[in-house]
Amino acid sequence: APAPAAEVVRRHCAVQELVVEAVLTQDRELLKAAYALDPLAGRIDARAVRRMADDLLAATAAWLPAGW
Repeated sequence: APAPAAEVVRRHCAVQELVVEAVLTQDRELLKAAYALDPLAGRIDARAVRRMADDLLAATAAWLPAGW
């Protein structure tokens, strides 16, 4: 892929790796930081990103490990 496209993909992959780490370690703050770093979600207000993370965790609680 051309360098600019490869960089976009790299950034998305880095965020997804942080999300996986956050879920495996059950670290809400890391999850919220990952969402804030997301190239798309990071364009909105940081408080809104944190609320979005809480909303997503609540909406998917049935499928998350115990303790979330």
